[in-house]
Amino acid sequence: MGVAARLAAVLTTLLEYVPILLTIAIATYVGLATTGPSTDQGTLLQWVIVLLGLIATSILVERFTRLRRMDVAIRNISNLFSAYMSERIRATDFFLDEPPPLLTEVESASSIMVFAVNAQAFLVEHKNAITERIREGAELRVLVVDPVSDSAEKIANPEKELSVEYLRATAQIAKQTLAWLDRQRDGHGSVELRYCDYVPMFSAYAFDRHSHRGKITVGLYRQFWSHERRPYAILTKLRDGYWYDYYHAQMEEAWERGVPVPL
Repeated sequence: MGVAARLAAVLTTLLEYVPILLTIAIATYVGLATTGPSTDQGTLLQWVIVLLGLIATSILVERFTRLRRMDVAIRNISNLFSAYMSERIRATDFFLDEPPPLLTEVESASSIMVFAVNAQAFLVEHKNAITERIREGAELRVLVVDPVSDSAEKIANPEKELSVEYLRATAQIAKQTLAWLDRQRDGHGSVELRYCDYVPMFSAYAFDRHSHRGKITVGLYRQFWSHERRPYAILTKLRDGYWYDYYHAQMEEAWERGVPVPL
């Protein structure tokens, strides 16, 4: 404890106990004075008034002390609450360990945009729901890595059982699925595929991205590709404002730079 803190503690103690000690001393003096034969009533009255003033001061000091202690207690509780809330926003609480279910978003979206290394799993899993949405006029955009580009070679990681052949085979399945979806449109909605020639830093699935109801599920890729789990985050337009717009803008820029692929 520093000198200033010690001095403040001493002054606080004096403030708390000096009025009480003075009250006791004067009360004792007044009590003794009233028993004396030559007590001046005017002087005695003055001491009584002083005594009452000290009693009132003692009461105020006691209330001040209680308020100060309450303030300290409230501050301690506030600090504990802040520490608890800080603990709740750890990375393990913010990120998801696996991709969240997307079927609910697909079934209600008027626009769907996918940006990933490969969209085969998403398209196959949600093919029927996407078909229904497209027939009702929904837009589907898919941007993936060109399977015959150098980027596909860089993503491949044979040590993790991810070969170039596997990437190309799944990319072909994704393209065939999109072609099938395009044939189901009956003149409604739209289905588009584009390729990029670089390794994405993240995957993203955006639903109603231009709407205030927009939602984007972002998954961060590993430095070197593998099937191991990776962190995911769900961003909404209303809640996450800046970061939602951040990833949305990157998706739009990537789409503009993508190469259209005929279906």
